[in-house]
Parts: sequence; C-alpha cells; structure tokens
Amino acid sequence: PTQSRVPLVTVESLEHMRGVDQSGWARQVPVVVNVEQGCVLLFSGGRDSTLAAIRLSETHEPLVLLTLTSGHLVGIESVRDRVAELAPILNGRTEWVHVQVHPQATGIGVNQVPTCLPCHHVYLAVAAAIADQRGIRTLATGYTGYQSDWLEQSPYSISRLRRVLVANGRDLILPVADVATKDQVIAELCERGVRHGALEQKCMQQQFNETIHDEALRRIEIDRWVAQLHRTLIGQQVIPFEIRQSVPIAEVVIK
Repeated sequence: PTQSRVPLVTVESLEHMRGVDQSGWARQVPVVVNVEQGCVLLFSGGRDSTLAAIRLSETHEPLVLLTLTSGHLVGIESVRDRVAELAPILNGRTEWVHVQVHPQATGIGVNQVPTCLPCHHVYLAVAAAIADQRGIRTLATGYTGYQSDWLEQSPYSISRLRRVLVANGRDLILPVADVATKDQVIAELCERGVRHGALEQKCMQQQFNETIHDEALRRIEIDRWVAQLHRTLIGQQVIPFEIRQSVPIAEVVIK
C-alpha cells in the first residue's frame, strides 16, 4: 500500500478562523493542471452515495469512488460488495479507492460539540488530495434534500463548503441533492437494478454525537468546521492516510 499525507490545521483562535472568511480565501487558489471532466465521490456504499455514483457515471469520466475507513468504522466488506454490484452499471473509467485514515486524524478538530463534522473535514481533505493526484478538480458527496437536518448537509453548511472549495480551486457537485425522501432513493435504485439496502460501514461513534437545535450554535460549529477545512487545504499540517486499494471497479471482487 502507498502512504500519503494531506495538510491538517493547527488550532488557533475562533476569532481568527472566522475572520478567514473575509480575509483569505480568494487569494489562496492553487493552480490545477491537466484537469479532465472527472470527479471524486465520497462513497460510503449507502443508498445515497450509491445513487450519486450511478448518476455521476453518466456525466463524469474518470469517476473515483472514494471510501475511507478509520478506527470507528467497521464493515468494509459491505462496501466492497456494493462496489462489485455496481461494476456492470458504471462507466468503464470508474475506479474504487479504499483509504485507511490514521486513527487519530478524525479526533483532531476545532468543534466544541460532538457531531459528524470532524470526520467530514477529514473525508473532504483526503478527497481533495486524491483528486489532486489525478488532476481532478471536482468533488462530490451523497448529500440529499431529505437529510438536510443533518449538520453537514444543511443548506448553510453546503453553501459554506462550496465557497471554501471554490476559493481553493475546486468544485462541489451534489448529484442527489434533489432527492426529497428515502423512498425516492429506494425507488430509483430498484429501477436501476441495484439492491436498496445500505451496504455501508457502521459508525461506532455516532451514538455519542449530539443534536444541535440552536441555529446560532449550529452556524458557529459549521463556521469552525469550514475554516478548519480551508486551512487544511492550504497546507498547514498533515492528515496521514494509507491507500489500501486503488483499482478499476471491474477488478473488485468480494472477499
């Protein structure tokens, strides 16, 4: 397996980090060369990311399905099963990349309330690194309309995320943002001949997360998250990760 590292932030004051929004982003745009109409999709194997992969396969080549594993995620074989199922459906330039993130990486963050945001910071940072390796500027997630109450999938969060990615020379697309219900996802997967179960890793940490109801606090936590992601993308520290597998999906077999 190959090892790589992407920048990770150092934690400074909230006042400075929130100030980055107005003072620094537009001037930190890296040069990206040899860009194809490709895309790196954060791929969990669940319903939403599976439908996202199918839709993206019709519009983007090459397509990279990126699955990340860390200490609190178990069940990678379920994801492998899903990828093998999708192999006959997706375009021939689709690749599956399985990455192992350093166990401590998802625990380093600036958020004060336990949510999924620190993990999504790491996932997006690694996705950007994988995209850079392949000369791709577009990242995608399986964020949907029916899960917009999730902190990272809220309209405010998405607008902030899109802004920081664009400011750092990248694009964000949300191929299943129009999906309003889980039943809609299930119906479309069935139409495509794909099992509608959630073949994804199970998070052992999510049970300890808190739901933030106060809108002001939600925005503060999102601002902290996005500011940290920005600083990661401009290269101030590193997130160690190891590429466990990187193969065309036609070569993925169920173990």
